[in-house]
Amino acid sequence: AERAITLYECLFASDPDRWASDYVASIDALASLYLEESQISAAIVVLEKGLMICKEYYPKRPFIWSETYTAQINTLSHCFRSNRQIREAKTLEKIAAIIEAGKYAHPTDISNYEEALSLMVNAEKAPIKEAVKLGGKAVAILEEYYSYSSKGWAYDYTQSLIRLAAYFEGDGNLNKTIELQTKALTICEPY
Repeated sequence: AERAITLYECLFASDPDRWASDYVASIDALASLYLEESQISAAIVVLEKGLMICKEYYPKRPFIWSETYTAQINTLSHCFRSNRQIREAKTLEKIAAIIEAGKYAHPTDISNYEEALSLMVNAEKAPIKEAVKLGGKAVAILEEYYSYSSKGWAYDYTQSLIRLAAYFEGDGNLNKTIELQTKALTICEPY
């Protein structure tokens, strides 16, 4: 598990957005091993790393990161309690309660999200005309989520707009490219 952490740490350093989830999963696995060996202090150290990553990514993509974030918080809180660090545990428990309460203020059905991701992956491999069609479908799906919760879906929606703009550029439609890039930039400016 420590080798996996080292690998994912390097990958995360090279492309944080791509490897954040895998890095946190490897951190969680290592922390579990430490806990099995009753090495609570070591588990706390690695879980705090995972928590920092979750803190960074949760605001950008709450629907994707809420479960991982709350799991990290709950595990770390348990470790703090086992280590008699009650104040730290209670602080984390309050944060977990806020995240849990926020889940119910947003739609939990994100079943089309996987379809949007699949469309974007397929678009990257497709001829340019097909890429425009697939990218357009993905944008439409993510636009619906974005319209429901702009803060929660801004990252995914702007990424899909930027990719679709690149497909239009490859197809020679510069007006549409500029329109989509401008829209993505407008969404990103507050962040």
